[in-house]
Amino acid sequence: MPGLKTLDASNFTLELQRAGVALILFVDQWCPPWENLDAVLSDIASQYQEIILVGQVDVDQSPEIAVNQGIFDLPTLIFYQASQEVERLFGSHSRNTLVERLSHILQ
Repeated sequence: MPGLKTLDASNFTLELQRAGVALILFVDQWCPPWENLDAVLSDIASQYQEIILVGQVDVDQSPEIAVNQGIFDLPTLIFYQASQEVERLFGSHSRNTLVERLSHILQ
């Protein structure tokens, strides 16, 4: 079963370009809400595995990505389409909320 793809400075831009549509979690391992999102996003990754990229960036390991993407709050979820940000959410969200947002983007 696919899970979240780990993204860092070596693959972030390329993976966004390949994906078309992506949902990326920006997190730090000390941030408790990310644990809830991990299971939700793994489920979404499995459901949409042929359609979108679902990934995560550890901002401690890749601070340059966090700076370039304007990440100030954790966890942050960013939806991308054609490598461009289309929506940003902060904190933990339900699976239904995320799937609803994805459905809107995929239309």
